[in-house]
Amino acid sequence: PYHDRVTPSHGQSITASGKPMAEWKRKQGERRGDAWSMPSLRGGARPVRHVVYDTNHWKSFVASRLLTPLGQRSALTVWGDEADRRKHRMLADHLAAETRFRVEGRGRTISEWRNERRADNHWWDCLGGCHVAASMLGCRLPEAIKGRSSRSQSRRSLRAALDARRRSA
Repeated sequence: PYHDRVTPSHGQSITASGKPMAEWKRKQGERRGDAWSMPSLRGGARPVRHVVYDTNHWKSFVASRLLTPLGQRSALTVWGDEADRRKHRMLADHLAAETRFRVEGRGRTISEWRNERRADNHWWDCLGGCHVAASMLGCRLPEAIKGRSSRSQSRRSLRAALDARRRSA
């Protein structure tokens, strides 16, 4: 009953030696965004609408948000104070499960994320997926929105994107 509200997704670790999603051959009916793609439903016995995204790109994006100092625009923060620290321990463990490696290939340098300790990282993966979903709805960092200067304009643009998404579903 939720097929119009739930979209399966699949993260792909696109390495420095791999072809970036922006260079993938575009197919008819495909939706694309910032390091994500929603293939067309054409073909196949039972086509399923789904999203494929570059996990290295999105984990790097989320890491940048987490490393942005508190109070600055685009920072990703966790609620609570010092007394709440224990409540966030498992989240912190998952977010710290992988290590970033700077890797060169195909004339570019990217961050590749690896879980060498084989630690639980499900919430880390989910946090990246949540950012992909936000991107699909039209969310952008304030500095990435050209011609927008106020927070209320950004909110209006997000609301318009959400409304358009609901109308098309």
